[in-house]
Amino acid sequence: MMREERGWLPFWSIPVGSLLGIRFSISLVFPLLLPVFLMWFGLKLGVAVSGVVLLAAMIHELARVLAVNWCGEPPDASVLWPTGGIAPSGSSRARIIGALAGVSANLAVCLLTAWPLIRDQTIWVALDPVHLSEYRLEPDIATNTIHLLFAINWALALINLLPLPPFAMGVVFESLAQKIFGDESGRFVWMRFSWCLAVFLVLAGLVLDLSLVVALAAVSMLSLMTLSHSARSYETEPSETFLGYDFSEGYTSFDRSVSQTEPVAPSILERWREKRQNQRLQREAALDLEVSENLDRILAQVHEHGIDSLSYHDRKLLDCASERFRSRSSMPKTTE
Repeated sequence: MMREERGWLPFWSIPVGSLLGIRFSISLVFPLLLPVFLMWFGLKLGVAVSGVVLLAAMIHELARVLAVNWCGEPPDASVLWPTGGIAPSGSSRARIIGALAGVSANLAVCLLTAWPLIRDQTIWVALDPVHLSEYRLEPDIATNTIHLLFAINWALALINLLPLPPFAMGVVFESLAQKIFGDESGRFVWMRFSWCLAVFLVLAGLVLDLSLVVALAAVSMLSLMTLSHSARSYETEPSETFLGYDFSEGYTSFDRSVSQTEPVAPSILERWREKRQNQRLQREAALDLEVSENLDRILAQVHEHGIDSLSYHDRKLLDCASERFRSRSSMPKTTE
């Protein structure tokens, strides 16, 4: 038995082997879910649902791992838990592709098992995972297997479409936010959005009496608290300090501690303004280069053939260049 700390949720897990050089283990959440399923669905249906949930999670995680491995970034280990796996490491591209591959695998199972349900006109019942507890086992084992495979893979795909941790679409939203706003700011924006959505889902679930929605939002809140704790633990390192000063190298470090200040990371708005200013400066530089090249050509033509040889277009360019340089020279100079 080992304990995995992978940034999402820390779970005790049981190693089950390795595939493609990746160590797989099953979270102990699975045996903890068994009595919950027995309470919700009864003995026979609860055992059947538990087995199919494990199978659907394995399909989801195997597809995700194969996709990430195809991207050239195979994870070292993966912890299997009821909605898939916990291994969010790697580049944004690999994380997004892996998350989408896991959901696509569950939807593919739904497509493969949909026809018997359409034929028996039970597809609409299977599409409503909230009322799965009302399903009654048939004498035919194949019918039960197909119905549960469709219903649970469909439910797993829907759950992973929630843009919250630790679900698949939460990984996609986090990666996109970090790509748009930067690593730290993107993570901050994504976590604030996730907290707001999780609280909203808890309140909506309580009002509408949807215990599954409340449970999923609670899991997401636990994941967010784990993420915040992991981030603080990572940033906090032990040091030989007293009252904020480092005396590990003698009293000379006191002067350095006073004189040195940690740089403050710019805000999202400041970075946006800086980006806009850099783009404007680049456009100005490109325009200056174009004006300079045209001006050199026009002056060479005037030197060889006289000013009367200039066309109307060249005269307009010459006037624009003169006006541009006059406006530059009339700008007040800053004194240092």
